[in-house]
Amino acid sequence: MRTGIVLSLMLTACASEPRTGDNVTADNGTANTGSTPSTPDKTKPPPKPGAVTCAPDNGGITLPEGFCATIFADNLGKARQIAVTPKGYVFIAVQPTTPTAGDDHVVALFDADDNGVAEQQATIGDIGGNGIAWRDGMLYVAANDRIVRYELPDGMLTPPEVKPVP
Repeated sequence: MRTGIVLSLMLTACASEPRTGDNVTADNGTANTGSTPSTPDKTKPPPKPGAVTCAPDNGGITLPEGFCATIFADNLGKARQIAVTPKGYVFIAVQPTTPTAGDDHVVALFDADDNGVAEQQATIGDIGGNGIAWRDGMLYVAANDRIVRYELPDGMLTPPEVKPVP
């Protein structure tokens, strides 16, 4: 049994038997911890279904025949909500470890090679809260006392400026 949070188990319908591979967690030594191009990647098309390498144990869950799972990211904290852009950039509102900790934030993830595992990871700001949404180049984060908006075009892992837009 896995300990901690398994952020997302991506299920993939397989044409025949589930595939297995070595990449089971995002901590594979290739994670990007924050540096990102300052311009959006306009060449990256949306992810293609079926291009993932499934975890040998399906992420510790039992699935019906014809499905397999991969651990997209792990050990990120207490995920509250997830938003995904059309190009596959994933943003997670993470709540604080304790009610008074003040360590809530947003985690940004991206699977650059479409294998079902996030190779790029970054933290955005110090506001996590209880909700998150992405629409038309803006990331909205619902903190407990306000909604914060970041300019974040699809194709970018982090905003050009990590400051809320009024």
